Amino acid sequence: DPGRPLVCLNPAGVWATKQWPLERFVALGRRLVAETGCQLLALGAGPNQARIAVMKEGIEAPLIDLSGRTTAAQALAVVSRAALMVSEDSGLMHLAWVQGVPTLTMFGATRWTWSRPEGPHTGGFYSEDLPCGACMQPVCGRGDRWCLERVSVDQVLERSLQLLARV
Repeated sequence: DPGRPLVCLNPAGVWATKQWPLERFVALGRRLVAETGCQLLALGAGPNQARIAVMKEGIEAPLIDLSGRTTAAQALAVVSRAALMVSEDSGLMHLAWVQGVPTLTMFGATRWTWSRPEGPHTGGFYSEDLPCGACMQPVCGRGDRWCLERVSVDQVLERSLQLLARV
């Protein structure tokens, strides 16, 4: 529906220390639909497909699920049509950002200085303020992934709405 913004939710962090809690993606998707009337989109392949399936079931709203159904070139084309990308640190997030798609990223174990999208159409949550932040470790030394778990649905929704307002 070209009259409704297309929002890509991308739970695609490779390591657990790069993954925002999946139930928060679910809550965010529900709230975005309720507050903006947007259409939700998910793309991905491999292990991301299982996370997307759980997210899709939990959202209980229509979600265009193209996971496992596109080539990289097709994913690039589809993402270019999005009004917003909400993502963990991933390749698909970078594909959105370089095309000028407003992009909001949650960085856990990743050093944002290496891979953060830049520009007025971007935003992010970073972990460098923590003693263990940007650890670049696949397993949390603290055992709790505080770097990502401290990021609330309300915070992500607020920044998502700000980015959508610029579209």
